[in-house]
Amino acid sequence: MQLLKSYSWVILSENIAYKVADKTLIQDKETGIPLDITPFFTNKQLEAGEELKSIKFLIDNQEQAISLKRKKDGRYKIVL
Repeated sequence: MQLLKSYSWVILSENIAYKVADKTLIQDKETGIPLDITPFFTNKQLEAGEELKSIKFLIDNQEQAISLKRKKDGRYKIVL
């Protein structure tokens, strides 16, 4: 059972979210996060230009640190 689906993101539980890898993620090593998905990653709204660096992702069964950034235009993205 999914709690939320937005674009290529799905929140399955309070601890599990997944994203279907798209061209941007594969080529640029970054991808946007819909505003309704951001509460999964942080319980506060980031200021424009602010970055969280302590998010852990499981990619190909390996844990990796990921940055969550809020761009100056207000949109969010993750950077691998």
